[in-house]
Amino acid sequence: MEQDKKVARKAAFARRKVAFEGASPAQAGHLSAFLAGHRGVPTAGFMPINTEIDPRPAMEEAAAHGDVGVPVIDAAGQPLRFAKWESGCAMVEGAFKAMIPENPEFMVPEIVIVPL
Repeated sequence: MEQDKKVARKAAFARRKVAFEGASPAQAGHLSAFLAGHRGVPTAGFMPINTEIDPRPAMEEAAAHGDVGVPVIDAAGQPLRFAKWESGCAMVEGAFKAMIPENPEFMVPEIVIVPL
């Protein structure tokens, strides 16, 4: 099973790299269009790493209508918490090098945007 997961993960990263290289900022519009139907619903996104899609333009738009958060990893094996985020807020490196708001105020999202 572990070997199958390694092979699948490697293939997924290769496909994601190709998609990332051909991406344009306009593609965030697809996510914004979906979120437009959910204005004001607490939402969480993520700070992109390497070849992950960048959801921040859609997150910025959503933040104009309600709370938007990012995941905070407290420790391995622990549930994620979500800290309120807005464009330009001070960020610091958290556990596992994930960027988190410097002064986290926690929230509970109803919509969670995740990298694939």
